[in-house]
Formats: sequence, C-alpha cells, structure tokens
Amino acid sequence: MAATDWIKMRVNLWHDPRVSAVCDKTDESEAAVIGGLYWLWATADAHSSTGFMPNLTTKTIDRNTGVKGLGAALADIGWIAIKDNGIQIEKFDDHNGASSKKRAEDAKRKAIARAANGETGDMFPPEPPPGICPQNSGQKAPNEGQEATSVQSSADDSRRSAELDKNENKKKSKPKPSSPSAQKVSAQQKELEGMGVEPQHAADWLKARKAKNLVATTTAFEQAASEAAKLGWTFPEAIAYAAGKGWGGFMAKWVENDGDTGHYGARNSAVQSQPTQSIRKNKAQARHDGLDAAAAEFAANMAAKYGTEPPADAGYVPPSDGQTIDME
Repeated sequence: MAATDWIKMRVNLWHDPRVSAVCDKTDESEAAVIGGLYWLWATADAHSSTGFMPNLTTKTIDRNTGVKGLGAALADIGWIAIKDNGIQIEKFDDHNGASSKKRAEDAKRKAIARAANGETGDMFPPEPPPGICPQNSGQKAPNEGQEATSVQSSADDSRRSAELDKNENKKKSKPKPSSPSAQKVSAQQKELEGMGVEPQHAADWLKARKAKNLVATTTAFEQAASEAAKLGWTFPEAIAYAAGKGWGGFMAKWVENDGDTGHYGARNSAVQSQPTQSIRKNKAQARHDGLDAAAAEFAANMAAKYGTEPPADAGYVPPSDGQTIDME
C-alpha cells in the first residue's frame, strides 16, 4: 500500500476541544474545519516525508480549504509551525509518512491475529486522551501535558495488569498431575465406599494402613469382611470401628480382647464368639459343679460304712472307683 493511499484521522476528532477552539477562531463549523484539516494532512503526506512543506503559507491553507483564518488558528493551537520559507506539520514523523504507516499496519494486523486466536485486546489502537493531537502524534495541548501523560500511563498500566491476570488465570486453571500413589489411594477409597463404607471412615482406615506399611487390596477388604461376619457385624461397621481404634486391619479376636463384641450387636445369623471373661467363668462353674458331685459321693460312702454320721477320725476316703478329685 503506497504512502498516499490513506492518512490517519481519529474518529473522535469532531469532539476534540482544540477543533472547537479553531471553529471559534475562524467562525466556521466543525465540518468545515475537519475538511480543511483533511486537505492539509493529505497534502503533507503526498508531498513531504518530513512534514515540512516549503513555500506553503497560511494564506494558501485558507484559500485551498475555504476556511478563512484556518492557518493562523492551527498555528495558535500548536498543530503547525510557521517558518520563514514554509509550513511544518508538528510531530509529523510520529504518525505520518511511510514508516509510521507501516507501524500502524503492523499493529492492526497483530490485533486481528490476536482476535482470531481468541485473545482479548482492541482490534485497533485505543483512542488517545483529549490532550493528544488528531494524528495520535502524542502532541500535548497547552496546560494539558501532565494530565494527558497520566491518563495514557494509566491506560497502559491497565492493559498490562489485564494481561498478567489472564496469564495467572491460565496457570491456575491448568490441572496439576496427581502422583501415582495419590491415584491409587483414591481408587481404593472408591472401592471401600462402593462396599458401603462412609468416606471419612474409609479415608481414616486407609491412612492407618499406610502408616503401618500395609497394602490396601481387595483381598484385605474381603478378609476384614469375613472377620466382621464372625461378630455378626457388617463390613462398614467393622471399618468404622477399626478406624476409630487406629487399626490397620480388622480381626474378630481383637474385638473379643477388648470385650466389645456387643458394640454393634448381632446383625445376622452368625454365632458370636464369647468374650474371654465369660469363658473363664464357665470353666470355673464346671469345676465347682464337679467338686460338689465328688463331695456328695464321698458322704454317701461314709454313711453306708459308718451309719448316718462318719466318725471324726475317718479322714478323707477317695471314691470307690479310685477317681481322684482335681482340687485346683
């Protein structure tokens, strides 16, 4: 694209306060002033590479644009400089000529490419704040330099902050790969939950197994379920009990040693094992009953031999069959 094919003019140029100032100075409408600006900038783009047009005068500007006093008004607001041998367009190199147009084309092409890739951003460069001249040259209006610089800097900071936030969100949204051990534990807990175990009980029991270097396998789960059946407990009840005790496994005899077989009570037709204390009591009762029987037999033998009452010095006589009595 040749340098003379187009020039840059802001879409909000109509409302620029300096255009209003030129309208007041020339007593012309915005349409007439902007039309005159178009002629001036297009002429400079076509006939100059630096923005300096020799032999051009303010009268020539007025005559060609049809706006009387336009040249002098543009000089007053700082958009042109009147030289001895011509007119200089201020800040021409920043946004006019072949090199500046190439920069503008590159910026537009990159914006379109970003939009095609789904990235956020303006399709076209942002409009400058009120303190910038129509060619986006960055020329500061009188008494507005500090404000214009501050606004532009704030806009740049906002764009950079938005880009940083976008990159940070991408990093956060990317899922972190879990370790093989974490995936394995997760699968084991799901298996336990599938067998009716509460999630917290399953997690605590698996944690206890891991602390004791016990591998959590389906076989181990089935063994625990078999041990639970000996007590008449369900599998979830057994795991809940083991988790509360900090056990890495589950055995019926561990519960019997605790004397806690009635913790949940019988849940099915399985016969419950007696606690160790009850077993000892039954054995003691059997020995007591045996001693009573031996004593009765001894008394009967004495009565048959000596009458109703055995003599005081008769002493102990074993039963007639020679059986000795365990006096434990």
